[in-house]
Amino acid sequence: MIEEENYFFKLSNYQKRLEKLIFSNELKIIPETRKNEVLSFIQSGLEDFSISRSNQRAKNWGISVPGDDSQKIYVWFDALSNYINALDYATNGKLFREFWQKNDNILHVIGKGIIRFHAVYWPAILLSAGLNLPRTIFVHGYLTINGKKISKSLGNVIDPFETVKKYGTDAVRYFLLREIPTFEDGDFSIKRFEERYNSDLANGLGNLVSRVLAMIEKYSLKTAISGNKVEHFYRTHFGMAKDVVYDCLDKLEISEAIAVIWRMIGILGNKYIDNIKPWELKKTDKNKLTACNSQHQRRRAEPGKAKPSAACCCSASRRRRSSYSHLKYSSIASPHGQFDSVQREAWQPTDISTKRSTLARALIIVKNGLVVEYP
Repeated sequence: MIEEENYFFKLSNYQKRLEKLIFSNELKIIPETRKNEVLSFIQSGLEDFSISRSNQRAKNWGISVPGDDSQKIYVWFDALSNYINALDYATNGKLFREFWQKNDNILHVIGKGIIRFHAVYWPAILLSAGLNLPRTIFVHGYLTINGKKISKSLGNVIDPFETVKKYGTDAVRYFLLREIPTFEDGDFSIKRFEERYNSDLANGLGNLVSRVLAMIEKYSLKTAISGNKVEHFYRTHFGMAKDVVYDCLDKLEISEAIAVIWRMIGILGNKYIDNIKPWELKKTDKNKLTACNSQHQRRRAEPGKAKPSAACCCSASRRRRSSYSHLKYSSIASPHGQFDSVQREAWQPTDISTKRSTLARALIIVKNGLVVEYP
């Protein structure tokens, strides 16, 4: 046991304030499991902690405590302050005022192993100094290689620079964002990377882009088609998918957002081309080749016809919006055959005015071009 005199930070003074901030989500910690972990630690009782070491113990290395040259600042306590020191906190500089004090959207991105430092100690330090707090602390997991911890001793380190050099920056970014869970540990292997690269980027997106460019050249298409000329069914589902993506990104559910995007590439991209068969339209209906409007759209415009039901997708998009949990997919019927639709289950409305949530989270079934919603 080592016994010496040090300087302490009175963490116990901030227990109730920290608990209130985190419990109310004024200081939001995501995912919820990490928030509960931090609250449990706080509720067990916070103790004051040492923030300095004697010169002898620190081997005379480090920054001296102001006014006491016999003590050195403990290294991690000083390291935390670099979040604001880098912004010129010492002179209350412009960057510090703009990006910290006046910033209502400070997001800390941290690994799960240092959560107490960033979700307990650092906020308490800021409270003691009367400074602005982060709004969100995003806690991510670790990256493993073939199911094992990355370690030089195991010799399983993959050089990221060589990987980027061989496959490209965007491909590596895509795999990490798509395959690595946002909040949990995720595994990387060259085999899995190449499989995802070929299935998604080459065969999925690459194939779609190649087909579209080839048809533009082959059929001499020069007219830019506006969004309202795309068939109603497809336009509606692209719109709903976009809302789901925005909602996922707001929650930092990045891999889920990318999954929805790729669902749309496969379902409403390549499958759309397969179903409308533009190579046949070139021979039978050149006008439809450049401007496809669904029968549903035309029926709505015909005089004397009954108006579409309140459950149609146009009306649904104007309703109040809610948020839902657990992204799933279900099969739906469209004017051109079977497709999959973005779906949410476990209907749990929270804030009905949520900006980017949508009725697409409810169970959506399409029948004869109309969207019917079953909450």
